[in-house]
Amino acid sequence: MRLEMIRNRRNAVQKFLKKDIADLLRSALDYNAYERAEGLLLEQEMICCYELIGKFVTCMSSDHIRNLCKQRDCPVECKEAIQSLIHAAARFSDLPELRELRTLFTGKFGNSLELYISKEFVEKLRQDLPSKEMKIQLLHDVAQEFSIEWNSKALEQRLQSPPQLHESS
Repeated sequence: MRLEMIRNRRNAVQKFLKKDIADLLRSALDYNAYERAEGLLLEQEMICCYELIGKFVTCMSSDHIRNLCKQRDCPVECKEAIQSLIHAAARFSDLPELRELRTLFTGKFGNSLELYISKEFVEKLRQDLPSKEMKIQLLHDVAQEFSIEWNSKALEQRLQSPPQLHESS
């Protein structure tokens, strides 16, 4: 339930950020929209992380956890989910249940599952700064979603100009 509430809150934030960017594009404030694009892209990555956690948790029903505790070795189909949840426990303080799972799983399996962590999950958590191309593509996507006629050429030219020109505008 807590996971669903968090996802709903994050989706509401994403919706607000998209609308804010759309309003800026509609008002011909392309550069301001471009600056806000990074926040939306990072929010989208976090939403994906929560969705992955949901997927991993789904693999671990309470019956499944009871059976895991009885088995000596971790079943192959659970290794990625378990190691990814262990990894998530230290990074998602808003999900204290993950710490309990981490204690349970590390007590049972130790560090033997480290190789099985979801590469997609680790990649999403890295939160590298989005590239210029990613931000411009996001602006195109938002413009299309909100039926805004928008051409990125002026913004792209402005982004190629020396930085001091950005401050005077």
